[in-house]
Amino acid sequence: MRRWLPVVLVLTILLVSSLPVRAEAAVNIVNTKQGSVQVTLGTVPVAKIKILVEKDNMRYFYNLNRHQESFPLQMGNGSYQVHVLEQIEGNKYKFVHSEEFAVRLPEKEMVFLNSVQNVPWEQAPQAVAKAQELTNKADLDEDKLKLIYDFIINNITYDYEKAKKLPSDYLPDPDQAFRSRKGICYDYASLFASMLRSVGVPSKLVMGNADDVTDYHAWNEVFIGGKWLIIDTTVDARLREADKPYAMIKDIKAYKTTRIY
Repeated sequence: MRRWLPVVLVLTILLVSSLPVRAEAAVNIVNTKQGSVQVTLGTVPVAKIKILVEKDNMRYFYNLNRHQESFPLQMGNGSYQVHVLEQIEGNKYKFVHSEEFAVRLPEKEMVFLNSVQNVPWEQAPQAVAKAQELTNKADLDEDKLKLIYDFIINNITYDYEKAKKLPSDYLPDPDQAFRSRKGICYDYASLFASMLRSVGVPSKLVMGNADDVTDYHAWNEVFIGGKWLIIDTTVDARLREADKPYAMIKDIKAYKTTRIY
């Protein structure tokens, strides 16, 4: 999966010199107790809007794709700022709305149950229905994990053609991957997290680099037995297809995280 970090860096430089201005965009703060923020836009065209969520020295940029979307507050408890940015021209954006608020979650893993922009399980009824079907007799989270993991690595294949022409602002659609039975690493990770979250298993979508993958990569961390386990369904599906050995739980030393959702 190609990386779009250079675009984010350009935007960051331009934003530093911008001043907050209120306009007809609105940030409605909902579900903060569960670790997500919902952004509702007014009359400004969606294509011209970016969302910036920041805490301390960490920043996450998002393109707004619908007039109402949810984004994770995954940087831990504390003070967050949410900004709506409107395009002026090219990579130049101005602040049109900003809000600051405190997040206090009793259990930090709650963040990773939410339906958010790149893990939109509430907008993926087919994938959710399959997850419920697979796990309807499973009581333990580890059993749910294994059932959904087995389904994905046995049914989803890697889409090499899609990987060649991936746009920099690509977002996964779990139901599309479920129906087509193919996708890139971002699709695997989003589908896996969506299915797990929908049955109550906290799951991260993680981006970064892996020792066994040459390109920028996406995988998952799943909260089981009080700890986060690294799982890479993309790699395991390809190994299974090639009749090579694989293990569901990966070595943390082989993965270097840059983004978590």
